[in-house]
Amino acid sequence: NEILQKELQLSAQQKAAIEASFKTFFTAEDQLRKNNPPAPPPPPDPKIKAAMDKLAKQRDESIKKILTEEQYQKYLETEKKMRPPMPGKNGKGGPPAPKQ
Repeated sequence: NEILQKELQLSAQQKAAIEASFKTFFTAEDQLRKNNPPAPPPPPDPKIKAAMDKLAKQRDESIKKILTEEQYQKYLETEKKMRPPMPGKNGKGGPPAPKQ
């Protein structure tokens, strides 16, 4: 959140509204994880991935209403940087490919 605050120059009202959006997202995400077994190694279960993508989209739509267009574009860039790297993407992380 401090990264978003610094990057987007949020007003106190925007910051509070974004924190509420993230809280809603993380609460729903935790519930989704509780109700489903741990994800198998990539690729994830398509149903769970779809549900997670839907939650993220709802969060982003909520945040878009709070921010100016310029702030929202910076938010999207910053949010991508803050994501943990996915194993196996771009040849980074994850187990080596099996030898044939």
